[in-house]
Amino acid sequence: MPIFSILIATLVAAIWGYNFVVIHYGLGEFPPLLFGSLRFVFAALPAILFVGRPCTSWRAVLAYGLCLTVEFGLIFVAMNEGFGAGLASVVLQTQAFFTLLLSALWIKDRPTAAQWVGVAVAFLGVVLLSGKPELLGGWYPLTLILLAAAIWGASNILVKQIAPSNGLNFVAWSSAIPPIPLFFLSLWMDGSSKVVQSVTHITATGWYSLAYIGWVSTVCGFALWTNLLRKYSANKVAPFTLLVPFFGITSAHLLLSESFTRDQLIGSSLLILGLVFANLKRIQQPSLLTRPHPLVKGA
Repeated sequence: MPIFSILIATLVAAIWGYNFVVIHYGLGEFPPLLFGSLRFVFAALPAILFVGRPCTSWRAVLAYGLCLTVEFGLIFVAMNEGFGAGLASVVLQTQAFFTLLLSALWIKDRPTAAQWVGVAVAFLGVVLLSGKPELLGGWYPLTLILLAAAIWGASNILVKQIAPSNGLNFVAWSSAIPPIPLFFLSLWMDGSSKVVQSVTHITATGWYSLAYIGWVSTVCGFALWTNLLRKYSANKVAPFTLLVPFFGITSAHLLLSESFTRDQLIGSSLLILGLVFANLKRIQQPSLLTRPHPLVKGA
């Protein structure tokens, strides 16, 4: 890859890694499910004005949109319950291993020996991280993050089955699904007064958070990533996703003063090492592991 393309791939990884810090900022301004609803409003509205009609069936858009609803609802609630931004950027990468396991069961796509090693190494990392759940905010947010990663893995397989002809078009229309259920769930869980207060008194930090995760991380990040996958093989582009946890941890440490215990660092390192093994399988087109995702290649 030319140096300019390498810089673009690194920039996308940095955008997606820093996204977790921005989510932390946003959760200080909005209830988690309302924040998720508004995030998808920002992601969908400008995009659907330019991408034309859906490139797939409405049924496919609805199915993937519901996956996004559950996935990001779980992520935002988990982080609101105290799961750190840096660790979230790492633990969410278990989506790759859920994708491997689910694809073996669902579409009979058998992982290689190296990928099974990656699953085993990553499992050790999760065990080490969960050994002291109080350091992660408790069992509850950790369970939510792992469930979100599992839904992410299932949605990867769903996209593989749907095979949309235009990725940006598909994500834009799918992003139009989550705002309504997330909004009404927020009304039910948080109460109308809190929702109205949050919407009518948005601060500069709130606007920044919504603009970043809706436009920069989702629309711009996805467009840049898709363009790279069109120009180069997935084998050359996919390894840059391994930088997402690095940027997530680094930005959380520098901007949020998040510190990490020895066990957390070792567990995170094992997870990332497992992800390296999981990406050893050579595929000549965007695969279940390398297909871009609308949060942050990790939020």
